[in-house]
Amino acid sequence: MATNSTTSSSSSSRSRSANSNDWIIGMLWRFFASTATVMLTYNPSGYSFYHWAKDDLLSGKLDMASLSIKLFALLALLIPWVVIGIATKRSLGFGGIALIIAFFVAGIATLVLNTDVDINNVTTIAWITVVILSLVLTIGLSWSLIRRRITGQVDIDRVDSDGNDDHHD
Repeated sequence: MATNSTTSSSSSSRSRSANSNDWIIGMLWRFFASTATVMLTYNPSGYSFYHWAKDDLLSGKLDMASLSIKLFALLALLIPWVVIGIATKRSLGFGGIALIIAFFVAGIATLVLNTDVDINNVTTIAWITVVILSLVLTIGLSWSLIRRRITGQVDIDRVDSDGNDDHHD
Protein backbone atom coordinates (compact mmCIF):
# COMPACT_ATOMS: atom_id res chain seq x y z
CA MET A 1 0.00 0.00 0.00
CA ALA A 2 2.87 2.37 0.80
CA THR A 3 4.27 1.75 -2.68
CA ASN A 4 1.05 2.93 -4.31
CA SER A 5 0.96 6.09 -2.21
CA THR A 6 4.63 6.80 -2.99
CA THR A 7 4.04 6.18 -6.69
CA SER A 8 0.97 8.38 -6.63
CA SER A 9 2.83 11.12 -4.78
CA SER A 10 5.81 10.83 -7.12
CA SER A 11 3.70 11.01 -10.28
CA SER A 12 1.72 13.92 -8.81
CA SER A 13 4.93 15.81 -8.11
CA ARG A 14 6.18 15.15 -11.65
CA SER A 15 2.87 16.40 -13.00
CA ARG A 16 3.16 19.62 -10.97
CA SER A 17 6.77 20.01 -12.10
CA ALA A 18 5.82 19.59 -15.76
CA ASN A 19 2.99 22.09 -15.38
CA SER A 20 5.24 24.61 -13.64
CA ASN A 21 7.51 24.61 -16.70
CA ASP A 22 4.67 25.00 -19.20
CA TRP A 23 4.86 28.78 -19.01
CA ILE A 24 8.55 28.68 -19.97
CA ILE A 25 7.80 26.47 -22.97
CA GLY A 26 4.93 28.80 -23.90
CA MET A 27 7.23 31.81 -23.74
CA LEU A 28 9.87 30.04 -25.84
CA TRP A 29 7.30 29.28 -28.53
CA ARG A 30 6.15 32.90 -28.48
CA PHE A 31 9.77 34.08 -28.68
CA PHE A 32 10.31 31.78 -31.66
CA ALA A 33 7.16 33.07 -33.42
CA SER A 34 8.05 36.72 -32.78
CA THR A 35 11.69 36.33 -33.78
CA ALA A 36 10.82 34.34 -36.91
CA THR A 37 8.30 36.98 -37.98
CA VAL A 38 10.77 39.83 -37.47
CA MET A 39 13.74 37.99 -39.00
CA LEU A 40 11.83 36.77 -42.03
CA THR A 41 10.64 40.32 -42.66
CA TYR A 42 14.01 42.02 -42.19
CA ASN A 43 17.42 41.21 -40.79
CA PRO A 44 20.83 42.66 -41.61
CA SER A 45 22.23 39.37 -42.93
CA GLY A 46 20.66 40.06 -46.33
CA TYR A 47 18.40 37.00 -46.22
CA SER A 48 14.92 38.41 -45.62
CA PHE A 49 11.73 39.31 -47.46
CA TYR A 50 12.87 42.92 -47.58
CA HIS A 51 16.12 42.06 -49.38
CA TRP A 52 14.45 39.52 -51.67
CA ALA A 53 11.77 41.97 -52.79
CA LYS A 54 14.10 45.00 -52.98
CA ASP A 55 16.72 43.23 -55.08
CA ASP A 56 14.21 42.26 -57.78
CA LEU A 57 12.56 45.68 -57.73
CA LEU A 58 15.84 47.55 -58.15
CA SER A 59 17.19 45.18 -60.80
CA GLY A 60 14.03 45.52 -62.91
CA LYS A 61 13.56 41.72 -63.04
CA LEU A 62 10.07 41.85 -61.59
CA ASP A 63 7.74 39.97 -63.94
CA MET A 64 4.16 38.93 -63.16
CA ALA A 65 5.13 35.46 -61.92
CA SER A 66 7.77 36.88 -59.58
CA LEU A 67 5.40 39.64 -58.46
CA SER A 68 2.66 37.14 -57.59
CA ILE A 69 5.08 35.05 -55.50
CA LYS A 70 6.32 38.14 -53.66
CA LEU A 71 2.76 39.33 -53.06
CA PHE A 72 1.84 35.91 -51.66
CA ALA A 73 4.91 35.97 -49.38
CA LEU A 74 4.06 39.52 -48.26
CA LEU A 75 0.52 38.48 -47.33
CA ALA A 76 1.86 35.40 -45.54
CA LEU A 77 4.14 37.69 -43.49
CA LEU A 78 1.34 40.16 -42.76
CA ILE A 79 -0.76 37.49 -41.03
CA PRO A 80 1.62 36.94 -38.08
CA TRP A 81 2.39 40.68 -37.91
CA VAL A 82 -1.32 41.49 -37.52
CA VAL A 83 -1.97 38.67 -35.02
CA ILE A 84 1.13 39.41 -32.94
CA GLY A 85 0.66 43.18 -33.21
CA ILE A 86 -2.96 43.08 -32.04
CA ALA A 87 -2.13 40.68 -29.19
CA THR A 88 0.77 42.89 -28.07
CA LYS A 89 -1.30 46.07 -28.20
CA ARG A 90 -4.17 44.46 -26.29
CA SER A 91 -2.01 42.99 -23.57
CA LEU A 92 0.44 45.86 -23.05
CA GLY A 93 -1.23 48.94 -24.54
CA PHE A 94 0.77 51.73 -26.09
CA GLY A 95 2.06 52.86 -22.68
CA GLY A 96 3.32 49.38 -21.84
CA ILE A 97 4.96 49.00 -25.23
CA ALA A 98 6.67 52.40 -24.82
CA LEU A 99 7.84 51.45 -21.31
CA ILE A 100 9.32 48.15 -22.49
CA ILE A 101 11.05 49.84 -25.43
CA ALA A 102 12.43 52.50 -23.07
CA PHE A 103 13.70 49.74 -20.76
CA PHE A 104 15.57 48.02 -23.60
CA VAL A 105 16.92 51.31 -24.97
CA ALA A 106 18.24 52.16 -21.49
CA GLY A 107 19.85 48.72 -21.35
CA ILE A 108 21.45 49.24 -24.77
CA ALA A 109 22.69 52.70 -23.70
CA THR A 110 24.24 51.13 -20.60
CA LEU A 111 25.84 48.43 -22.74
CA VAL A 112 27.21 50.97 -25.24
CA LEU A 113 28.59 53.26 -22.53
CA ASN A 114 30.28 50.44 -20.63
CA THR A 115 31.55 48.20 -23.44
CA ASP A 116 33.05 48.46 -26.91
CA VAL A 117 29.76 48.13 -28.83
CA ASP A 118 30.11 50.24 -31.98
CA ILE A 119 26.90 52.24 -32.44
CA ASN A 120 28.28 53.82 -35.61
CA ASN A 121 28.02 50.43 -37.32
CA VAL A 122 24.66 50.25 -39.13
CA THR A 123 24.63 46.45 -38.99
CA THR A 124 25.05 46.50 -35.21
CA ILE A 125 22.19 48.97 -34.82
CA ALA A 126 20.01 46.86 -37.15
CA TRP A 127 20.66 43.68 -35.13
CA ILE A 128 19.95 45.50 -31.87
CA THR A 129 16.68 46.80 -33.32
CA VAL A 130 15.67 43.34 -34.55
CA VAL A 131 16.38 41.81 -31.13
CA ILE A 132 14.50 44.57 -29.25
CA LEU A 133 11.49 44.30 -31.56
CA SER A 134 11.45 40.51 -31.13
CA LEU A 135 11.62 40.86 -27.34
CA VAL A 136 8.86 43.49 -27.21
CA LEU A 137 6.58 41.28 -29.31
CA THR A 138 7.45 38.23 -27.19
CA ILE A 139 6.60 40.08 -23.99
CA GLY A 140 3.35 41.28 -25.56
CA LEU A 141 2.39 37.75 -26.56
CA SER A 142 3.46 36.34 -23.19
CA TRP A 143 2.13 39.02 -20.85
CA SER A 144 -0.77 36.89 -19.59
CA LEU A 145 1.66 34.07 -18.76
CA ILE A 146 4.07 36.45 -17.05
CA ARG A 147 1.32 38.19 -15.08
CA ARG A 148 -0.24 34.91 -13.97
CA ARG A 149 3.19 33.65 -12.87
CA ILE A 150 3.95 36.82 -10.89
CA THR A 151 0.53 37.57 -9.38
CA GLY A 152 -1.44 34.35 -9.64
CA GLN A 153 -4.18 36.25 -11.50
CA VAL A 154 -5.54 34.93 -14.77
CA ASP A 155 -6.39 37.30 -17.65
CA ILE A 156 -9.57 36.67 -19.59
CA ASP A 157 -11.34 38.48 -22.40
CA ARG A 158 -15.02 38.88 -21.66
CA VAL A 159 -17.45 38.84 -24.57
CA ASP A 160 -20.73 40.77 -24.50
CA SER A 161 -23.93 38.97 -25.36
CA ASP A 162 -23.98 40.80 -28.71
CA GLY A 163 -20.61 39.25 -29.62
CA ASN A 164 -18.53 42.41 -29.23
CA ASP A 165 -15.54 42.21 -26.94
CA ASP A 166 -14.89 44.69 -24.15
CA HIS A 167 -11.84 46.18 -25.83
CA HIS A 168 -12.84 49.29 -27.72
CA ASP A 169 -9.90 50.55 -29.76
